[in-house]
Amino acid sequence: MPVTFMILLESTLILLCLSTLGYYLMCLYSAGSYFGEPTPPPGEGRPPISILIPVKGVDHAALQNFESLCRQDYPDFEMLFGVQDPADPVVGVILQLKATFASCAIRLIDCREVFGPNAKVSNLMTMIKHARYEHILIIDSDIRVTPDYLLRIVPSAAPPGVGLVTCPYRAVEAKTLAAKLEAVGISSDFIPGVLVARKMEGMRFALGATMLTRKSIIEAVGGLAGSVDKLGDDFILGNKVAGAGYQVILSRYVCQHVQPRERLASMMEHQLRWARSTKFSRPLGYVGLIFTQGLPVALALLMLMPGSLVAVVLAASTIAFRFIVAIRIGVMGLGDRFLLRHLWLIPLRDLIHFGIWCYSFLGNRVIWRGRRFRLESGGRLVPLAAEPPAGVLLQLGQD
Repeated sequence: MPVTFMILLESTLILLCLSTLGYYLMCLYSAGSYFGEPTPPPGEGRPPISILIPVKGVDHAALQNFESLCRQDYPDFEMLFGVQDPADPVVGVILQLKATFASCAIRLIDCREVFGPNAKVSNLMTMIKHARYEHILIIDSDIRVTPDYLLRIVPSAAPPGVGLVTCPYRAVEAKTLAAKLEAVGISSDFIPGVLVARKMEGMRFALGATMLTRKSIIEAVGGLAGSVDKLGDDFILGNKVAGAGYQVILSRYVCQHVQPRERLASMMEHQLRWARSTKFSRPLGYVGLIFTQGLPVALALLMLMPGSLVAVVLAASTIAFRFIVAIRIGVMGLGDRFLLRHLWLIPLRDLIHFGIWCYSFLGNRVIWRGRRFRLESGGRLVPLAAEPPAGVLLQLGQD
């Protein structure tokens, strides 16, 4: 290679390492701010709450997840399950739940009317009409909580001006290698990024693990119809609530995300879906993720400048801070003991994640719940008729 090109490449990698170190320091600073804040005490006001759970298919340990909601130490709440297909096997799980928790207000909502390609939002648009209460809690079907869940998050929604409360989460029950890799990424990479965004620009988004809001606020921001043809509906709702002048709160309560027993191909499939959703919804921010790819950049620097003291010091510092962030936020902050036992998976996870990030720029197609879509500007979903063979990642790169 020409000398000038090599100098440019080395300088670029050095700057990327320095930028990544800066990002990791910002992660630690943001974590100190978030975990150091006092949690709101349980308030006297405990409004009745409608819990909305859109479902399709039977998630791993779905019954246990739903049971955890039934066991809430909270005076008045109802649970609404929205399903599009009456023959969906999850219906049997919900009927079993109703039989076991006869004293719990559980309803199955027929959501066969389809408003758009995002089945989750389509279900919610029907479910919200059947909700009895003003306070609405939207939660994903693969989330598990403790009996004090509602008692701990509801006080955060009480102050005037608060429009939505959302929660971080950590993974549990990761059994396969693919599930373990994803679990490691949630606590060590995704949540640190959430905390940095919260610190730098405030909470202008929500996480699907928990979205506690009110009917009147959903109506005030134009309802859910605006996201029925898009991915990232949780981000969109939080962004609209913040844009309308309401405060979005990131609760200190940590939900449990129950990992599916997935294979590597299916894990990469939905990681690619998330990546391309972000790329189309927030293109500049997505490109900026290069400054969070510490381990691949450090390894590239070592390979390009073997024996260089500068390269060794920078790479070692970058890798060390990558693990420090994982321990400070994932293990100490989120209480993720699984991550502590599987820190050794971080390098493999980061290299796979970097590969998916690079590959995501090559196309615009994704698979979601067995259906194939094309993504357009703003994250708009366009359904495609043909279904690709299961687990074939490379086909998703074709436009």
